[in-house]
Amino acid sequence: NVSGILDELGLGDAAKEGKLLEVWNKIDLLDPAARQSLKNAAARSESGATCVSAMTGEGIDELLDVVARKLSDTNSQMELTLDASEGALANWLHEHAEIRSRETRDNGETFYRFTISPLNRERLATRLRNRTATPASGARSGEAA
Repeated sequence: NVSGILDELGLGDAAKEGKLLEVWNKIDLLDPAARQSLKNAAARSESGATCVSAMTGEGIDELLDVVARKLSDTNSQMELTLDASEGALANWLHEHAEIRSRETRDNGETFYRFTISPLNRERLATRLRNRTATPASGARSGEAA
């Protein structure tokens, strides 16, 4: 069964914590009554499965909405102000986060609002700690929330 395979792969905890998506494909092969019955069963399922057809595209928009909700549940919304001299950190931010807004201030600082994954949030925290740990480099401490 699927649960056993996930356990063997070391993903059993992820499934229990709601970190996996269950997708039921090929609904285009069902007649309308069977398709609706399957959609109802998916909605009642413990996993909240999503029914799709990769062939026709049916259900793909709903699947994308589910993915977006899952990601927004785990990703962090953050704000950070960078000095003009911190181009490397700004570049890293653009490569590893989804920039929501960016505002360049009169003093040359740039204020960012962004969404970032938990892993990249940890990487950013390390970069920020390293930045403030070496004041001789000319980098100033910024704010992260």
